[in-house]
Amino acid sequence: MFTFCHTASARQPQRGPAKAICSEATRYYSEEQYALAMLNYIEGMEAAEREKDINTYLICVGCIANIYETIGDYEADIIYLFKGYEAASKTNNRSMTSIYLTNIVAAYCRMGYASLANKYYKLQQNTPLPNNITEWKYFLIYNKARIRQAEGKMKEAIKIHREAIRFAQEAGMDSIYTLYQTCEIGNIYLKQGDYQNALQFGYTCLSSAKKLKSRELQVNALDILANAYRSINTDSVNKYHALYLSMTDSVFNARNFFKVRNNMAQYETRKSNRHINKLNSIINNQLLAIIVISVLFVLSITLLVMLHNKNRNLRNAQKLIFQKHKEKTRADADSRGQHEGNHASACNNLPITDAQYQQLCSHIKTIMDDMSVISAPDFCLDKLAHIVESNRTYVSMVINNTYGKNFKSLLNERRIGEACKRLSDKEHYGHYTIQTIYEEVGYTNASSFIRAFKKVMGMSPSVYQKLEEDCGKGSRTDDDAL
Repeated sequence: MFTFCHTASARQPQRGPAKAICSEATRYYSEEQYALAMLNYIEGMEAAEREKDINTYLICVGCIANIYETIGDYEADIIYLFKGYEAASKTNNRSMTSIYLTNIVAAYCRMGYASLANKYYKLQQNTPLPNNITEWKYFLIYNKARIRQAEGKMKEAIKIHREAIRFAQEAGMDSIYTLYQTCEIGNIYLKQGDYQNALQFGYTCLSSAKKLKSRELQVNALDILANAYRSINTDSVNKYHALYLSMTDSVFNARNFFKVRNNMAQYETRKSNRHINKLNSIINNQLLAIIVISVLFVLSITLLVMLHNKNRNLRNAQKLIFQKHKEKTRADADSRGQHEGNHASACNNLPITDAQYQQLCSHIKTIMDDMSVISAPDFCLDKLAHIVESNRTYVSMVINNTYGKNFKSLLNERRIGEACKRLSDKEHYGHYTIQTIYEEVGYTNASSFIRAFKKVMGMSPSVYQKLEEDCGKGSRTDDDAL
């Protein structure tokens, strides 16, 4: 990505609290202390708004977007990129507009929206970076390769990433620009199942990242190595997976970022309040008094209702979690019952004997109950068919007839069920981040995990955790009362 903190460090120092806060945040960013950097960029953004310092404001907003991208929150990333892009466009700041366009293209590629990426790539091509044509050309090549990845054209993407490496080397750019491309190529080989090349590029990335003291890119390299070794079933997977988890928790501390998000929410609230106050200043005193009285009345009623419903909401939360577990238990029991009762009729639809059908059912159940197998990110219907020594058509039909659902739904239920157990088990998994948990059960990104979790459990992982915590508090209160 084209980081806005590079823009911040390249500009001449200015007077004013906003600039000083932004500089402090950029120091934390360069040290990969992202939570502290985020806190300071939020403060700097707010100060820049008060001082009407548009350049510092654009840098802070862009750096906030960069940090969201670093921790994998691409939705928040794109929101702040467009917030900065619109401000830069309105003030005719071509340098910042160009940088924002570069990052918007990259964000859409990471989210898999190739058509949107192409739309903004055309704008990027027509918006050169006035004070750094070399970097602008480099990121044009880089984004072209990213778009090819989003389109699924991996061979062409590798070719263009190599072109970016040659360009960076010939232009005498810093080694980090070459390393970005090396990491991208390693990830592509991993997606293609070319694990030997993935390992080669993973080791190259890890070595270079260590020399450049980039923990973020070390995490990327360790992820490549861990997944490549997992796919070829060697003992090294445990070593690199442990290193990956350790460094991930060190660099991207989920608990700290939860606090940072609260600060961001408070900032947005303060901004909204300032806007409301500005509007209210044009209202006459009588109307203002009526509004204040109305608001106070509504707040009083709301407070009374909240106090009245507090215990009832807690009980409802307990019932909800209990009901979900009951439904899961019944679903498992139904699956086993169908497995035993439906094989005879299902067998009529397949050119196999009853005994063969039963044996295939048993094999499928054994594999789908084994988290060490189904938690592999690349586990799919073809792999299941290969393991049970059948073909995907037979396996798919057996799953549909036996469990009353398709393979993807069954796999998500198993993975989400295990994720729920770990989210609830504070004794053994309390120190794990949500990212660590969803990666260990087979999901590679937060959006796919959240989408699957909502479909299976009817709520988001964060809501589930909150309900579990509330139930725990309620149980402790009841125990104390007894």
